[in-house]
Order: sequence, then C-alpha cells, then structure tokens
Amino acid sequence: DGRAPKELPGFMSVCRDVTASDLGFLVKPATPLLVGKLRSGSRVIDLPLYVDGA
Repeated sequence: DGRAPKELPGFMSVCRDVTASDLGFLVKPATPLLVGKLRSGSRVIDLPLYVDGA
C-alpha cells in the first residue's frame, strides 16, 4: 500500500533475548503440576513451568 513500516521510538528499540533469570517471579506452587519448559519463539529456555495441581 506504499506506507512506511511503523517503528518503535528510539528509547524502546533495544531488545534482547529473554533469560531464565528474567523470569524469577515465576514460582513453583505448593502442589505443582509440570506443564513443560518455557519456549521463546522456536527456542526452549531451561525453565520448568508449573500450574497449581490442587
């Protein structure tokens, strides 16, 4: 359609891959049920994900 692509402002344009340490707020519940490991795009991050199995 001839329009220029939208861009993020300069102060928001720095990106990096997510790491397990970025997700320290995800805690294992008291009665965990393993869902699997976290995925970021096509990459698997070595971080098990749990839901409360109670």
